Amino acid sequence: MEWDYVFRVVLTDECALSPLREAIAKELLPALLGGLVTPSEVDLMLLPARFGGTGIRDPLDRVTAAYPASRASTKVVSKSVQGKAPFHPGDHRATIRHALTQSKQQQDVAHKIKREAALPHIDRRRHRVLFRSAEYKTSGWLTALLSTDNNTGLDAAEFRDALIMRYGRHPPGLAARCDHCNQPLTVDHALCCKRYGLVIRRHNELRDTFAELIGMAWGGRWCTSGGGVEGGRGGGGWGQGGHRRAASFNICITDADAPSYASKNRSTNPLREAIAKELLPALLGGLVTPSEVDLMLLPARFGGTGIRDPLDRVTAAYPASRASTKVVSKSVQGKAPFHPGDHRATIRHALTQSKQQQDVAHKIKREAALPHIDRRRHRVLFRSAEYKTSGWLTALLSTDNNTGLDAAEFRDALIMRYGRHPPGLAARCDHCNQPLTVDHALCCKRYGLVIRRHNELRDTFAELIGMAWGGRWCTSGGGVEGGRGGGGWGQGGHRRAASFNICITDADAPSYASKNRSTKSILKQHETAKKKKYRSAVCDSRVTFCPLVVTCDGVWGHDANVFIAHMAHALLEKEEWKGRGFSRVSG
Repeated sequence: MEWDYVFRVVLTDECALSPLREAIAKELLPALLGGLVTPSEVDLMLLPARFGGTGIRDPLDRVTAAYPASRASTKVVSKSVQGKAPFHPGDHRATIRHALTQSKQQQDVAHKIKREAALPHIDRRRHRVLFRSAEYKTSGWLTALLSTDNNTGLDAAEFRDALIMRYGRHPPGLAARCDHCNQPLTVDHALCCKRYGLVIRRHNELRDTFAELIGMAWGGRWCTSGGGVEGGRGGGGWGQGGHRRAASFNICITDADAPSYASKNRSTNPLREAIAKELLPALLGGLVTPSEVDLMLLPARFGGTGIRDPLDRVTAAYPASRASTKVVSKSVQGKAPFHPGDHRATIRHALTQSKQQQDVAHKIKREAALPHIDRRRHRVLFRSAEYKTSGWLTALLSTDNNTGLDAAEFRDALIMRYGRHPPGLAARCDHCNQPLTVDHALCCKRYGLVIRRHNELRDTFAELIGMAWGGRWCTSGGGVEGGRGGGGWGQGGHRRAASFNICITDADAPSYASKNRSTKSILKQHETAKKKKYRSAVCDSRVTFCPLVVTCDGVWGHDANVFIAHMAHALLEKEEWKGRGFSRVSG
């Protein structure tokens, strides 16, 4: 493409290229197919030909990949020009190869994920032909150089019809009935009717082409008769070296989408289908759309449930395992001696590279699924991945650590994680008689749930602070106070009395959601309000004050994160906490 050079040398904003993509999606592709094209079809058609696309590349994908790859490829040259290092041609070539290979691998993963995300939104009856175009690489006619000498030339009508049928559509302008058998002339009938001129003509074209190519390959006289090619008797023949003999080849062209085959189609992914149609609906207590399935089958840190997609795992696990055991394999085969250090380094490199590729794939899969989910749920879905609010999904369940959840609590937490509404809510609030929605239940200060969860968090902090710094810490109202009778908060000998105030807020409350307020600004607003409210009391009593602000789904404010990090370091110094990782202690 003409713009590809610009993508490689200029860091371009994606917003600037949106009009270009829109022109391709709304003008070029509909003109090629002779009709409207859905967004999912656009995503599919803007893939490389080997992934089932048209070969017209998505400018937004290219701008994301081209500049970083170009920058990585020219690293040696850049350092040489800047005078930071001498120029070595060998290093330069190796850097280019490595950068382009890595970029291609990442793009291939991204294209595969994008294709899988688009397919569920396309009519299921078209999946067979779409699957073959990518799986069996039937895209040679799209990328071949057009030439009448090589029989690769297509006129405009042939090209359009081939492209339309590649995407499971029906070519326009078909006659109402077959000229030979008077049956309704559908695409299936045109491809199967043995009396229809098109079938016979294409069959004979393929037969004649094979006869010509076989003659060029092995010499001798090869003649066409009926459905095949015969020859090799008068010289030449088929085979290698001196082992040549006369041969006969018969051409058979079949329609793999004929009703007799398509009606017996079976799912090739029964495990994934069972997860999507049975397990996830059972967990959420209702139907789950294909986009929600894609989202939920991601790792927890990407906003998923942690239940991994078996198709993703089978794609990544075997290559990673094979790459990890390369040193051992060569040693067993007697090709090289075994070095434990090389083996460990190979394992680390292979697993790191596999994880990076999977992370890229998961991120793209998530971004591809989100546009197909109700926009009102995007805020909560964004937070689950951006702020890593998935600790409760991956934590070891234990009543001793207050991490135990009963079945109803787990189900409700999972439902709310994906912006859904828990079943079985009462019609009205018991305390203020307002309609009891999820928003009301999370905001009503008179509702029992809000007070109970607030007090649980307050008591947990009081216990942890006491374990970290000692002394007596008491709970009062909305916070935790103490440190006067010994202990205190701080490092080394610089300890002083402290007061902490708990604030839990619903970041999806209508007042925030209607203004599209960011989570960060909401937390900052509450921290500022708490400091302003307690400033005079803090100054008079000479104590340290820290507001602990958190959203209902576990996004902590800046001050709370700083304090939790201090507390984790203090706990790790205790005998009973030694040996645990910082990330595990800090949550």
